[in-house]
Amino acid sequence: MEFLFNVIDRLFPDFSFMWLVTETKRNIPLELDFVNEAKNSEKIAILLKDLEWLKIPRIYWKYTTKRVLMMEFVEGTSITDKEFFISNRMNCQEIANRFENMYGRMIYTFGTVHCDPHPGNVLVKKTSSKDFYLYLLDHGLYTQLTDEFRQNYSEFWLAIFRGDLKQIQERAIKMGIDEKDAQLLSCMVTAKPWSAISRGLENRPKDKTVISEEVRECDSLIR
Repeated sequence: MEFLFNVIDRLFPDFSFMWLVTETKRNIPLELDFVNEAKNSEKIAILLKDLEWLKIPRIYWKYTTKRVLMMEFVEGTSITDKEFFISNRMNCQEIANRFENMYGRMIYTFGTVHCDPHPGNVLVKKTSSKDFYLYLLDHGLYTQLTDEFRQNYSEFWLAIFRGDLKQIQERAIKMGIDEKDAQLLSCMVTAKPWSAISRGLENRPKDKTVISEEVRECDSLIR
């Protein structure tokens, strides 16, 4: 892998990919260490203990080693299974709100980033006609943000919602992003065109005509 990326680095000097090699070398041993995963699991359970609707499977330490992870068995539905939620009369908006709350709390409050948030790792279990649990799985790899980066990233998002173009640029620079790439980063993290961001997402109209125009703008950028 390192040889391949060295070749790519020589062929495309304007693009830096070697950081992937460094990150992979550092993270693979952590992913394969189940004691590390068990500790991460218990750590995040403590950090988010006030979210009563969030459940982290319990670890059975008596049977857990670096090669074997024994944990509580849980059942649920993938968080992307919208048809299931609708057929069971579950509130899709509230499911999305809780998911956002969970990850927002991790990132913006504690600076702790769960590095594998695919749909199979977040399950939803209906507990009553109006309530449900979220189960967060796979705690093998986390990244801890510095307080400085966490603060700048939080302010960066606030600037996006407010349409504060000066702050967007200033916070991006503080995170190590070139001034000329601040707008591009904003579009990437929001999946929105710059015309929508510059108006401020909190003031963004929901008119279908405007949304259609934004889709066309995104399409033109991709092309």
